[in-house]
Amino acid sequence: MSNPQLPPIFDQIPKAIVPDFLFAEVPVNTFLENITVNAIGTLFVTSYEDGVIYEINPTGQRHEFARVDGKTAGLAFDQEGDLLVSGATAQGISAVFKVAQSGVETLVTIADAMRHLDQLRQEGLITEYEFEQKRRQLLDRIH
Repeated sequence: MSNPQLPPIFDQIPKAIVPDFLFAEVPVNTFLENITVNAIGTLFVTSYEDGVIYEINPTGQRHEFARVDGKTAGLAFDQEGDLLVSGATAQGISAVFKVAQSGVETLVTIADAMRHLDQLRQEGLITEYEFEQKRRQLLDRIH
């Protein structure tokens, strides 16, 4: 059964188009970057420019879950159920933040990664060539 509203790949799969509906609203001019959902159906959405992470419960109620001093982008949960957020610090340095009951913590920045890389080079665990290749990859992420 072919459905003209779906791509041909779905011809053999009986699907119905579900009408859209307003589930939740965020403040005007919010630049929503990413979304993830936890095990109980709560949505977490990042607002890139202002560093806010919104929590939207299954009934559509929204509140500010956390705020980082910088920008927020990607979201994921770790094995402990804490929220991991990729983004940038207020100084524009790429970073990964952890949002837990205790608050927001910066886990790693590009600068941290470069220091660690240099330490590996100084200890002879990577070659000068490997160091330079990885250093360039890290720098390309912030340019």
